[in-house]
Amino acid sequence: MPIAPGSRFGPYEVVSPLGAGGMGEVYRARDTRLGRTVAIKILPETLARDSGLRERFDREARTIAKLDHPHICPLYDVGIDGETAFLVMQCLEGETLANRLKAGPLPLNRALEYGIEIADALDQAHRLGIVHRDLKPSNIFLTKTGAMLLDFGLAKPRPNIVPDEPSILTRTTDDLTARGTILGTLPYMAPEQLEGREADARADIFSFGAVLYEMLTGRKAFEGASPASLIAAIIQSEPRPISSLQAQVPALVEHIVTRCLAKSRDDRWQTAGDLMHELKWAAHGATESLQSATATGVASKVAFWRRVAVAGGLVAVSSIVLATYLAMKSPPQVGDQMIRQVPIRVSISPSENTQLSSVQLALSPDGMNVAYIGLAGQQRQVWIYSLSGGESRILAEADDATFPFWSPDSRHVGFFTSRGLVRLPAAGGPIQNLAPASMDSSGTWSEEGVLLFAGRDKPGIYRTTAGGGSPMPVTTLDASREEILHLHPRFLPGGRKFLYLAQSRTPDHTGIYVRSLDVDDRKFLIQTTTHAEYSPPGLLLFVRESVLMAQRFDLSRLGVEGEPMPIAPDVNANVDNGGAGFSVGRDGSLVYHAGQIPAALKWLDRHGAVTSTLALHAVFREVELSPDWTKVLVRIRPKESTLRGDIWTIDLSRAISSRVTVDAGSLNARWAADGKSVFFDSSRPGQTPGIYRKRSDGTGSAELVWKTEGRLADVSRNGCVLIEVERACTVIEPGPQPASTRHIPDLGDRLATGRSLMPAIPTSSSSCGRFSDDSRLIAYTLDVSGRPEVYVVPFPEGAPRIQISRDGGREPRWRKDGRELFYLSPDGTMMAATLSRGPTLQASSPIELFHGGALTSGPYPTYSVSSDGQRFLMIDPVGDPHADRLTVITHWIETLKQLTVH
Repeated sequence: MPIAPGSRFGPYEVVSPLGAGGMGEVYRARDTRLGRTVAIKILPETLARDSGLRERFDREARTIAKLDHPHICPLYDVGIDGETAFLVMQCLEGETLANRLKAGPLPLNRALEYGIEIADALDQAHRLGIVHRDLKPSNIFLTKTGAMLLDFGLAKPRPNIVPDEPSILTRTTDDLTARGTILGTLPYMAPEQLEGREADARADIFSFGAVLYEMLTGRKAFEGASPASLIAAIIQSEPRPISSLQAQVPALVEHIVTRCLAKSRDDRWQTAGDLMHELKWAAHGATESLQSATATGVASKVAFWRRVAVAGGLVAVSSIVLATYLAMKSPPQVGDQMIRQVPIRVSISPSENTQLSSVQLALSPDGMNVAYIGLAGQQRQVWIYSLSGGESRILAEADDATFPFWSPDSRHVGFFTSRGLVRLPAAGGPIQNLAPASMDSSGTWSEEGVLLFAGRDKPGIYRTTAGGGSPMPVTTLDASREEILHLHPRFLPGGRKFLYLAQSRTPDHTGIYVRSLDVDDRKFLIQTTTHAEYSPPGLLLFVRESVLMAQRFDLSRLGVEGEPMPIAPDVNANVDNGGAGFSVGRDGSLVYHAGQIPAALKWLDRHGAVTSTLALHAVFREVELSPDWTKVLVRIRPKESTLRGDIWTIDLSRAISSRVTVDAGSLNARWAADGKSVFFDSSRPGQTPGIYRKRSDGTGSAELVWKTEGRLADVSRNGCVLIEVERACTVIEPGPQPASTRHIPDLGDRLATGRSLMPAIPTSSSSCGRFSDDSRLIAYTLDVSGRPEVYVVPFPEGAPRIQISRDGGREPRWRKDGRELFYLSPDGTMMAATLSRGPTLQASSPIELFHGGALTSGPYPTYSVSSDGQRFLMIDPVGDPHADRLTVITHWIETLKQLTVH
């Protein structure tokens, strides 16, 4: 949870956030004793319980404390406040080198000046036995007094310089995210780091050379269209000569950089001190004769390296073409040297105030970019993360999007909006409508320009073209197998056959099938509840019981072989829509989303101060106080593969919990007026979709109240049900239960079992509508101006509506007397507006109460209000809120040497 301004850690008072990284959050703070501004780096309390992370944090403190250098950010203080550890450092003014390089290369004199300062700082660190291991432009800060070296979070004591001995790579599932992977930033890593060997001080010198090259040219020393080709370039190829990019750079400077970037660490500068002196010599100049003599010698050496660069480039091209094949069969060779394809692990965190939609992600076929859906409040946006650039950006015109997928050339992204199936250039450009489709659809794109898609609104899979056109059906449901839906098509290589998920009322027939595009020759492959993808050179990936599995797959005969092997645990999946949080590229890269942020239920007052915490940690998806405010209804995501979870109730006075549903596939749940039962919606395959009611203590069976594909928004005190269908809410008054579930009315019917009480209200999201306690008003959200706003309408008239929020809002909640309405602003701030009920309904201007917390940017209800409006029961994370991230692994197949792929 972000730390609020004014919070104290010892004598340090937090002023504002500065940034966050894998090891903590950094804030601008004020030293109340000395009256100076400092930067405070905080390890959250919950992470402090992890002995490994705490040890790493302590190591960073001890490391920095040893360093006293004008170009290393100084450490002022170390402390512990309760269970929270913190470091206090100088607060720097300026910008990172990475930000400066966005404007292009630096002037030669300035690049050399910064290079000398950084080399001098490294020299002192190395003399003290400290290797940085993550030197890159974003860890260098430019100030008025020069360059400052930052972030020794990956630093470690320097090993002795010994002959190369490759480290042993273990192959267990856990090792995919621990041992056998590399720490660092790919474009700046030395070859020995990529090969899994121990990094000494000379690895920092290689990274320094890559940084200096970028300062001089404005381009990275090593580039590639994918992580695989980038690794090949670093290990096998030479960078483009600096003089071909910047003619004014002297040959001597190019020689210095070239030697830094030598493949063998024995051929590099052996100490940062020697490197610093060479840079000083280049900066200050020498006698003309010496300079001329040196230039002559260096020119011949540069010419030699240029010839090597050309040859190395040819080797790199071959490696790119055969990267995946070689990764499975044998390591590639450069001369007589064997190079192992070591898995490289990269974590992608969502941007600030954004959460991941964990089953909606796609790795581009070339492995260069990841498209994923980020949730900012109720707004879905397509984000593109560049693995070569290390940055995320929003894809313009892709608001309110779902399930992105890539074109075969990795240049376009397809996705689904309220307009249907659309496509957009990944680099930006005009959006193109292709075909009508529901927003919960998913798709695939062949090299021949055929697009397949499927959603829950239609039973089969449909096809269109990359240019658009009327969708044509491709598959039909098999009644003999009691199939309900076909979902998540995925083309196989060649584009004439594809995989798809069939959901059936019988579990034995729910799984992955393969068939031809034009011939119904379907064949059952594996039993699973979520989608599958093909990975070269012959593997089928799918999720089973939350574990990402890989099984041999023969493309020629379209059959699986052997037993599936585990790849990664706790991968998120959704058995209801059939999606799973993973994707693979043709280059041997894998991206997946695993785990969820555990949370606690906390009582906050109107100032945001925590007054008490319930002793229960889980992955909460909802929180609803009972009508008498003595119990709370929650939805908890279990470990099994579902994102929806089951409903529980908790007695607040006794802290006793009761499970209401078991694998119900519920999305929303609300209390009945008597507080003794709960309503919930369910659309699990094999079950009649609709609104159900069950006792809150979990006893008895669930009764079907109303058959509908819609979602439950709220239940009034007089028993009316507010249901959301296709972004419109309708109030239904259920009548007596029918004797048989064979004829239960849909929303449009007008039978004795129920009736509609008001016209449909257009809305922006499910679970948005809320009845006031007297059932005379309904608060809801609606997007009419580009962002959701909170509105109120009288019930049952449905008009006129009045707008409550002014700058965006969601999750409206009523005070019991209906005279105050609360909601969350787009950034998670709790807002309050007063309402007066006279001849006309009027509302005051909203006021800010407090920031709601780290989980308030998600799609689920995150708080409930006490009857007097003085306290708020909120879902608050007990883990690192930045832990919600994607994991990308190159050469992941290296972890599966037990599989003999033919």
